[in-house]
Amino acid sequence: MARPRNWSWLAARLEDPGLLRRGVVVLGEIAVPVGGKRRGGFVFVAGRAEGKRVIAAIRGVPGFPRPRLVVPRRYAATVRWGDAAPVSPGVTASDLEWARHDLAAGRYHGYTERAIRRFLVQGYGEGIARAAMRRVTPSGGPRRRAPRSARGA
Repeated sequence: MARPRNWSWLAARLEDPGLLRRGVVVLGEIAVPVGGKRRGGFVFVAGRAEGKRVIAAIRGVPGFPRPRLVVPRRYAATVRWGDAAPVSPGVTASDLEWARHDLAAGRYHGYTERAIRRFLVQGYGEGIARAAMRRVTPSGGPRRRAPRSARGA
């Protein structure tokens, strides 16, 4: 049996490529279960009927919690499972805000830091990728090191 279309792409990017062995083939692609760092996933579908067939194929399968059909007005329909995906920042967001969203989405999908960084550099350039991957405080600003005296040096 031939491997699904997206197998190699995912195997090269997932933190835990072993998840692929627990996947479910739908529409010629592998639906990857949650597990390890992977908190959710999705597959594109051509509408409600196809979405219902995909949900029927994954419902009850370990690693596919809360399967649901998402049909936005402007974009392709998807079947999603797992935790809620990171919310998009909106069309007026800066490249840095979008890069931070893509970083969060990559981690949500369980991709390696290397794969996420490569994606960010290709899409936004080295500077924005570096800024997006910098650790941030809960307020959203860059994390600063404590003065040497406060670190017990």
